[in-house]
Amino acid sequence: MIQNEYGRLKKVLVGREFDFPQKVFDISFKVFFQDHLDDLDMVKDFKDEYTAQVVAERNEDLDNLAKVLEQHGVEVYRPEQVTRPVKVKTPYFESVWRSSANVRDQCFVYKNTVIETAPSLRGRFFENECFYNILLELYRDYGYNWVQFPKSRLTDDVIDQDDWKLERNPADSARYEPFFDAANLLKVDNRVIFNAATHNHLLGVQWLERNLDCELCTVHLVDNHIDGALAFLNEETVLINNRSCLVDPTEAIPWLNDFHILRLPENVETEFDVKLPHIASKEGMSINVLSIDPFTVIVNSSDTAVCELLDKNGFNVIPVQLRYCTAFGGGVHCSTLDLDREVY
Repeated sequence: MIQNEYGRLKKVLVGREFDFPQKVFDISFKVFFQDHLDDLDMVKDFKDEYTAQVVAERNEDLDNLAKVLEQHGVEVYRPEQVTRPVKVKTPYFESVWRSSANVRDQCFVYKNTVIETAPSLRGRFFENECFYNILLELYRDYGYNWVQFPKSRLTDDVIDQDDWKLERNPADSARYEPFFDAANLLKVDNRVIFNAATHNHLLGVQWLERNLDCELCTVHLVDNHIDGALAFLNEETVLINNRSCLVDPTEAIPWLNDFHILRLPENVETEFDVKLPHIASKEGMSINVLSIDPFTVIVNSSDTAVCELLDKNGFNVIPVQLRYCTAFGGGVHCSTLDLDREVY
């Protein structure tokens, strides 16, 4: 049963990169990371930088993250290994299976329901096959409800390619198709916050309103995943990262003022490896943390400002090394998926 982000973690899925360099830069990639890409060709120039050594080091850190969680009494699941490139082909597009590392994007687990979301990137269309057997076990052995959001065809014309900072009129969504990543959502007990930045997201909101038994709070707080903006640490405390937000979160979500608010200093530079492209937000990675319980938080050891802020406010901080976060598009929170927590 999962209703929040901080009850004692009992089961978790920890992602893994494929055992070979694999990056595909197509239109869905460009749109997904558009806020951090000046030019798609610029990122293509970095393609050779995703070497076997870099992939191995990323996997080494993910393996260590799994061990740390096990050492703290959490049952850890891992995706199946993929050792060779696999082509992705549907009637509408062709791509290449990219990774199974950022598992937070692929499934939303709320109460006892797992919702497989429709991926925003073509190369992720069949990514959940890497942990299909885990979802099957939750359904068969632990009584979870297992639902799949309708998959988009992801053709060029159904992807909202406009500037995400533009205001959205829901009436203009007619020509698009619904899809969103699970990392667009955060659980806060009987509330769920959905960060909607595109028409595809707005159509996804409609589906969730019809199928999710909770109070759904829709905001346009960041340009994509909300876990770079907010982290609910316990029933009283929320961590806010204004550096990645379009507006102050307390203005967009007034009931945040009911929490004790910890704000990351806005003038602090997080240390990230610079030899690879920053395809994901440097600012957003700063609070991409994972709570083990209401007082214990795993933080990327590079995020010293977050470590110091949480330590000063009485949290038990567990720093872990996770290299190349912005190059692989995921921090500690992105790389994990809560499967079971104690209701707190």
